[in-house]
Order: sequence, then C-alpha cells, then structure tokens
Amino acid sequence: MGIHGRSNGHIEGAMPRFKTILVTGGAGYIGSHCVVDLLQSGHEVVAIDNFANVVGDDDGSPALRKVEEITGKKVTFYRADLLDKPQINDLFDKHSVECVVHFAALKAVGESMAQPLLYYQNNVLGMLNLLEVMRSHSCFQLVFSSSCTVYGEPERLPITEEHPTGKITNVYGRTKYFIEEMLKDLSVADERWNIISLRYFNPVGAHPSGLIGEDPTKEFTNLMPFMAQVALGKKPVLTVFGNDYNTPDGTGVRDYIHVMDLASGHVAALNLLSANHVGLKVYNLGTGKGVSVKQLVDVFERVTGTRIPLQYEARRLGDITAMWADASLARTELGWTTTRSVEEMLDVFERVTGTRIPLQYEARRLGDITAMWADASLARAELGWSTTRSVEEMSVLVTQLVSVKQLVDVFERVTGTRIPLQYEARRLGDITAMWADASLARTELGWTTTRSVEEMLDVFERVTGARIPLQYEARRLGDITAMWADASLARIELGWTTTRSVEEMCQ
Repeated sequence: MGIHGRSNGHIEGAMPRFKTILVTGGAGYIGSHCVVDLLQSGHEVVAIDNFANVVGDDDGSPALRKVEEITGKKVTFYRADLLDKPQINDLFDKHSVECVVHFAALKAVGESMAQPLLYYQNNVLGMLNLLEVMRSHSCFQLVFSSSCTVYGEPERLPITEEHPTGKITNVYGRTKYFIEEMLKDLSVADERWNIISLRYFNPVGAHPSGLIGEDPTKEFTNLMPFMAQVALGKKPVLTVFGNDYNTPDGTGVRDYIHVMDLASGHVAALNLLSANHVGLKVYNLGTGKGVSVKQLVDVFERVTGTRIPLQYEARRLGDITAMWADASLARTELGWTTTRSVEEMLDVFERVTGTRIPLQYEARRLGDITAMWADASLARAELGWSTTRSVEEMSVLVTQLVSVKQLVDVFERVTGTRIPLQYEARRLGDITAMWADASLARTELGWTTTRSVEEMLDVFERVTGARIPLQYEARRLGDITAMWADASLARIELGWTTTRSVEEMCQ
C-alpha cells in the first residue's frame, strides 16, 4: 500500500508490517507520546528506559501506565540500560523485535558541555551496543531520533536536509551527529539496514488528555515546562537567555512542533520502512515557522489568561540566534504534516492546571543554540555546496595541483615507458580535487618544497630499470581525489622536518 497523501502517519484499517517494535527511551517525553501513536496504529510495543531523564518507580513507568490508560492497550516495559549489552541481548532473545525506534539519550545541552564523556558514553556507546545486538538478531529496521542540533548555527533559513552538518555548538548535538555518521557508514557497508533518521526541531505540548507530558528528573531543558513552573507558582519568573539577538524582538527564534505531531512523524517513518527499502534517509520534522521566545510567551498568556513575568539574562554559550525547518521532504515522501498550531500546543496546560506563567532571563547555558530553521531547496538548486573550513584549518599541504593523468604523463616522460589507461566509474566517496596553500608555512616557517613531481618519479627508473603499465578501475570506496600537506607549523613549533627523500622511500 502506498504511503503518500496521509497527514497523520496512519494507514487506516491496515495491519502494520512490523508487529513488535522496541522503543528505547519509551518512558520519556517524546517516547511515551510516540508509544501512544504506535499502539493506536496496531503495533505491539516493547519499551525500555533507564530513567536517566524521567521519573520511574518500583512498578515501572508512571508515564507508560498513563499510556495504557489512554489507549486501553498493554505496553511491555523493562527497566534497562543500553550500556548493559547482555541485558539488551536477552531482551531481543525474549521478544521477536522487528523494528526499533530509538529515543534513549541524555539530552541536556548544558550538562553535555560540563560532562562530555558521560554523553559520549551513554549516547554513542549505547547506540553502538544497540546496533550490534540488532545485527546479531537480524533486525535491520531502525527509526533514529536525531535532532536539528546537527546543523549547528544555520548558514541559511529555513533549513532543509541538505544543509551542511557538523559545525555543532554543543556536545549533545555532536553525539547525534556522530551517530548519524555511524549510520551512514553502516548503511553503505551492509545493505540489509533500512534506517530513517528524524531530525526534529523543538517539541512542546502534551497529549490532549493531559495525562502525559514532560516529567523530567533533571533541570528542565525545554521552554514550556519552565513556563508551566512559573504559572503554577513554583518559580517567580521565567528566565530568558538573551534579548539582544538579531531577531524582531531580540529573543531567540525556534521551530516549535507539537509532540503529538512529532509522534505521528515516527509512525509515518515506520510506514515508509515497511513499504520500501530506503537504505538511510533523513527527514526534518518541524512546522516550518520560526517563533521567538517572546512570541511563545505572548501566545501562552493569551491562551491561558495568565501573566508571565520575564527576567532577561545574558546569552548562554553555544546558543543559536534562529532556527526553523523546511519539512517539505517529509510531507512529500512520508505523507506527514503538522496539524497543531502554537495555540494548541499550549491550551492543554490551561485545561489541566487553569494557571498562568511569569519569565526570568538568565545567561545562556553552555552549548545552547540561538536559533535554527530550514528550507534549502532553493539554496541546494542555485548555490550548491560550499566549503566551511579555512585554509588554516586544513593540515600541512603543498601548493601544486596534479591530476592522476598528469602524474601518469610525467611518469611516462621520466621513465620512457607507456602506461595504458582504462577508465572506470568513480568510486563512492571519492573527492574531486584537493591541494594546499602553504604560504603561511613559507612565511612563518621559512619552509618550501624542493622536489618536483619528476624528481618524485625518476627514482623508480633508476632503482628498478622497469616500466609500469596502468589499468584504470572504478574508484575505491572512500578514496580521496587529492591531498598533500603544509607542515610549516610543525617545522616552526616542533623543530621537525622530514629527512628522507622519495628515493629512500622507494628503496
């Protein structure tokens, strides 16, 4: 059955292909809301959580018990940690898991900057353990909970999936980025994997029943719970980090998406995986609309009838000015779209609590992003790709560019041999061209190269007296087009230089 044209990710009246789904982090804010949609879509759910982020008790997960109340269906739950690989292996032995939806991760940006090793161990190593157990049980279907943080400070807005990634301002975002890179390599190396990575923007809101929402064990990391704390009188003001951004009202701009829209996006992703082999696909999940912190507060006040006192503090390290998404790819390929307005993201609070909320601005937290959003379709078509690293960031390189064909020509001239060539298709991952500007090394180190390409090759003839015919094949996976170094910095600061000639390397 096709999946295009749906707005909520469900296939009405159809039995899901994936009967049993493992949801890691299933007791968490997004995980528990996703479990609601999965159960209502006909899936059997096995959920695990270690309660690093959310409240648990001796009987398991209070949130998942509420999920069972909402849906009238059973959730099989285990208190488990992905760092305990034997425990996860036993779980797969016990259940015939056909697909995994992976939410489990530490997620506090400020904490990630203060405790980077904790985040790399929990998020990256935990994912590695999960992938290895999945592979050993022939389970290759995965929906990964990624994040818009992989984009870093946006180069252009709104943000499409083609926007460059990797220039990340915090450790939490880097763990998501590293995992995405792992998944890229995995899907290339083993075609059995069928993976969708969902980069979602800023989740807010709660299930319309008001029975589940965000119930963290640590300091809140999302704006809405802070507002709720003020509205309930648990905090005197709402702290806003930064009111000097280059935005209309000076506060950071984000793409706020209702958590139930986010949940339906995961179901839509599962529907695509069940109908197609995609290898690895990435989708943004966002509304495509940027809303400032101040605008969100204004809407909250209007919807709830409360007043929210604000206190402005300095920006936090790593905060981004503005960010919002272009989710057109998810609309086109997943048949998914957001259905809830900002007002609907907030009105459940009024119905459940009947209260209002003040604000207090503090300095930005370490690693926080100012703003982020996307639509790169036009930029992709008309601008293409641009480099993001300066010459200084490149290593030690020379200043000559030599193609493979030019090198062969020089070799023939130097050795007097003929080299037949056979051209094949490029290899996946090969780079077109790469060479260095070593002017900094020349200027500051007083260093320059002294040997020509001819000198690099003539030793072959002198040492072997032989000629070499060539046969061209397709590029090898991961081969780079060109690369050489400028080692002037090493020469100046380390007092180091190379001492062996090309001849000595060949001998």
